[in-house]
Amino acid sequence: MYSGLLEHTNFLSEEVGKILDGLKVVRFSESQTFLDEEKNHLIQECKKIMGDLREIKEVISQQTDRKTTIITPLQRKIPKKDYCYFCDVSIMGDFSYKLKAEEQKAYGVEIPEGAAEKVKIREKVERDRKEINEIQGQITNFTERINRLKRKEKELELLPESNPVEHPKKVGFFRRIGQSLRLVKKPNPLSKLERVKKLKEELNIQLENSEKRLKRKNYHWQSYFHGGRGRRTQKPPKYSSRKYIRCWVCGRSRGKVAENLCRISFRENVYRGLLPG
Repeated sequence: MYSGLLEHTNFLSEEVGKILDGLKVVRFSESQTFLDEEKNHLIQECKKIMGDLREIKEVISQQTDRKTTIITPLQRKIPKKDYCYFCDVSIMGDFSYKLKAEEQKAYGVEIPEGAAEKVKIREKVERDRKEINEIQGQITNFTERINRLKRKEKELELLPESNPVEHPKKVGFFRRIGQSLRLVKKPNPLSKLERVKKLKEELNIQLENSEKRLKRKNYHWQSYFHGGRGRRTQKPPKYSSRKYIRCWVCGRSRGKVAENLCRISFRENVYRGLLPG
């Protein structure tokens, strides 16, 4: 399993590296500064992806090292119909995340009222918080790029349309031949202005979509923390205290569960819903 992950990670690193090398050799004229800004933005994104892949390879290498004990990675649970998401115990009827009295007695489990629902709300709050931060970062990025394009648009509008664009001396050989044979049109301020406007419109659309997503997320976020005068009427549930040796969702009592708690790490206990004392 780890060898396959490492091989796939190396393949992705090579592909991103090829894209990064291709971007570095691309050159634009001095008058096309907005294209240079877009190229630099793509280069930064590729470097960020390369850094993430490098961290993943380090983690995989640590797991495959002979001196390191291989631990099966924790995976998200897949919700099953008629089963509690946290307890993996069968539930029937209209009582979600709650066992019937007979089943509680048979399994020796006593579930606090609404315990699993509170944990589910907490997970959703954490997911929404991360998504809101990501969307806010996207909005800031789009706004900065749009402002740069607006400044570039004003500069191009001030140029007279009759004056041709002066190309630098380092123009490609084949491009010069194409221009001399009139096979390649020389760029003019109007065509550049159109490209800037088109790119700005595309970024404006992406910015509007991000703002709509942020508005929807804020609406759901306020549904958890609504109330008069800015006071929160409902708080997200907190993790149970470590001093209790029982399931913080099901409320399992001491006994066989307590015997196995000391053999697993605290992180696994949190994931499984068992907090050791």
